[in-house]
Amino acid sequence: VPAYNEDGTINMIDYYTKNPLLSLMDTDEAKGRNFSGTLGLEWDIIKGLTFRTSGTVQYNVNKYNTYTIAWYDGAESSASVSKNESYTYMWDNTLNYVNTWKKHSLVGLVGFSIEKYESDGLKASGSGFPDDQVLTNLNSAAKKNSISSSYSSNTLASFLSRLEYKFNNRYLLTLNFRADGSSQFGPDKRWGYFPSGAVAWIITEENFMKDQSLFDDLKLRIGYGVSGNSLGFNAYTALQTYSASGWFNYTNAEGVTQAYRTLAATRNANPNLKWERTGMFNVGIDFGFLGNRLTGTIEYYDKRTKDLINGYAVSTNRFPYGWMDANVGEISNKGIELTINATPVKNRDFTWETSLNLSHNKNEVVSLSNSTYSVNYLDKAYLNLGGYNTANVQRIMEGEPIGTFYTWKWAGYDDSGASIFYQFNEDGTPVIGEDGKQATTGDPQNKDKVKCGNAQPKLTYGWNNTFSYKNWSLTAFIQGVLGNKIYNATRAQYSNISLVSAGKNVLADIVTEQKATDNRSQAPSDRYIENGSYLRLSTLTLSYNFGKLGDWVNSLRVYATCNNVFTLTGYKGTDPEISLGGTAPGIDARHSRYPRTRTFMFGLNVNF
Repeated sequence: VPAYNEDGTINMIDYYTKNPLLSLMDTDEAKGRNFSGTLGLEWDIIKGLTFRTSGTVQYNVNKYNTYTIAWYDGAESSASVSKNESYTYMWDNTLNYVNTWKKHSLVGLVGFSIEKYESDGLKASGSGFPDDQVLTNLNSAAKKNSISSSYSSNTLASFLSRLEYKFNNRYLLTLNFRADGSSQFGPDKRWGYFPSGAVAWIITEENFMKDQSLFDDLKLRIGYGVSGNSLGFNAYTALQTYSASGWFNYTNAEGVTQAYRTLAATRNANPNLKWERTGMFNVGIDFGFLGNRLTGTIEYYDKRTKDLINGYAVSTNRFPYGWMDANVGEISNKGIELTINATPVKNRDFTWETSLNLSHNKNEVVSLSNSTYSVNYLDKAYLNLGGYNTANVQRIMEGEPIGTFYTWKWAGYDDSGASIFYQFNEDGTPVIGEDGKQATTGDPQNKDKVKCGNAQPKLTYGWNNTFSYKNWSLTAFIQGVLGNKIYNATRAQYSNISLVSAGKNVLADIVTEQKATDNRSQAPSDRYIENGSYLRLSTLTLSYNFGKLGDWVNSLRVYATCNNVFTLTGYKGTDPEISLGGTAPGIDARHSRYPRTRTFMFGLNVNF
């Protein structure tokens, strides 16, 4: 398709294909101003007793402008302008006490803090401008498409206390308690109470360890604590909300008819909505050998998160709206972490320092229902693939980890060269055909979906090495995961055969991996679930330290750093380092991520 018409104007191709030259003429700009100020006071009341108070104000204003010119015959140019202001006010107060006597050491703290956040915004848009030079003036738009405003406010107040006690430099006790109140929850459930405690025993300080030479450090730690979460919810999650839903005409006694907006519920009130709570037990051992040239930590943890907030379908006979946000779910995370720090080589000119971290986590959805709100599963990861807009590829189920892939199993091609999929019964057992083999279909149903692995890695690791020779230093950091799955939604989308005839972008390997007769090539299935294991040299830094130069320069160091040096993986996508957070981890979506770039940096550190 030519970029220009014969008369030299830009070719406005059609609705489905936008000329990149026109995209360059669009505008998408953001402007922001930020202010932050803190004022504090510290008062030493008596020896060991200190009072601190501080206040902070943060102000942010952001403005976003978008201008899109018409890109095909009959199209209209459009523009939108939005502005958002936010204020955050914080006031922190603590009273600290420190005392040491004989074999005892005591540190205590009590405090109070309050934080208030306010945000308000305004947005307007229009289309049908007379000229592309006046897109900044919404008043000149032929159509005023929308005007909207927003306001949000929430307050968080906290009381906290901490006590640290050490006896004879070998027995340690730490106790914490905090009470947090958030305006985001129900009127009677705004306060949450979160205790925690830990004990530690420095074994190498015992008399019976004085004559041994194996351990330089040996410490046993045990702890349990409860924390709360109020993030991820807005200020109106627990409140009844309404929104404009339509119009109706009202004729008054004088016969004058006027249109009025109608309102409809958009959220149910839940006065019992409360904090999400996470209780965590951990036990660990810290150790050191060979003059502490080899140190490390082994830790086991068991973390249970309860009262998870999720939306549940409810009857509109009882409630104004068909969904209710409620505290129902429970998730378990159990795992073990190992950290090793070592200095394998150390002499006058050369030193090698290394640190290795290995972690394994087992995630499980314990519960999705209670006596009031019930659901068998939650479908996640809707990919919006062509022809399969309502199909999803993950399901949250009790007894399974978050990120479990639940989709169709690809069985190859039928006689016409189109993709077919295995059939399953409602209980997940295979449907057996008359030939004694598992039955297949070109029109798979929801019952034909089965578990196809999960996105949770079996092992996550990081390995850092620093090699120093005289004034030279080389640092390399390697990271990666093993045993996880990724749904390559980008590969699925651009394997769609119908895109070829439409003149759209497709993958180069569509010629060798797809059949031209396959009108279901992009169908969501385990065909696009891949091994997500990878090893990446994440950072490589080479530096030289000149040391002290003359009377003015105390130290001078130059360095060169490369990030994202190389990656070893069998994954076919652009980047195997996929987000593992949220309720739909392990999805390489074509519209929501950009692969990591390789960057080179050169720097200079100077101290005078």
